[in-house]
Amino acid sequence: MNNVLDDLDNSDKTYTIASKKKRLFSFLIDSFFMIIFVLGFLFLLFEAMEYLNIPIKDDDSQDAGIGIFMVIMMCVYYIFQEYFFKGKTIGKLITKTRVVTVENKRLDFISSVKRSLIRIIGIGIEPFTFIGERSVGWHDLFSNTKVVMDSEEVKLNL
Repeated sequence: MNNVLDDLDNSDKTYTIASKKKRLFSFLIDSFFMIIFVLGFLFLLFEAMEYLNIPIKDDDSQDAGIGIFMVIMMCVYYIFQEYFFKGKTIGKLITKTRVVTVENKRLDFISSVKRSLIRIIGIGIEPFTFIGERSVGWHDLFSNTKVVMDSEEVKLNL
């Protein structure tokens, strides 16, 4: 077999678009791990603040700060995994799916950032963009990406 990335960047290759069920399952798995990631990071942050004797306020401004922090961490979670793991997240690894560009090329960093920012912009609405026949969300459409089934030829050893 050729270099796996050569196979992944083969624009002549056709892929099967991932089903809505696979995408939903992947989303739920990623949501679970993202919550663990964010809570773990918040725990470490609060422990460090306590160790450094930085007061922890219990007011509305802290709640807003935590909300903004969680949105940033969501971006970090998706950008890091989708870019550095070649279109995979933990959920996509389990569901045997991956993100590629509409030209069937490896996800680039800018497209990964676009996907994450669009998820945030439409955080309450974006899941409803999957209603209908197509299994495409705004974060796919506006970043020129798609989620496809992994084929045997392009499986990556992570």
